[in-house]
Amino acid sequence: MKQAFDIVNEWLGILTTVAVNLVLLGIIIGVLFPNSALNMIPNVGAVMTQFGEGGFAGLIALAILVTWYQKK
Repeated sequence: MKQAFDIVNEWLGILTTVAVNLVLLGIIIGVLFPNSALNMIPNVGAVMTQFGEGGFAGLIALAILVTWYQKK
């Protein structure tokens, strides 16, 4: 059973890394080509706005996400 959880955890880690790299690639493309279809800068801004509007709860959620990602 532990081996199954380790495999799932490993796959989730890989998927998270790929997702982060894709977001970073989208941001770089958005900076280099502002009118492209892959411009992710407004989407990242919207997510940050939602955390900001969440007040203290948004700050805690952001801190949890950062802590969770740094443990890898």
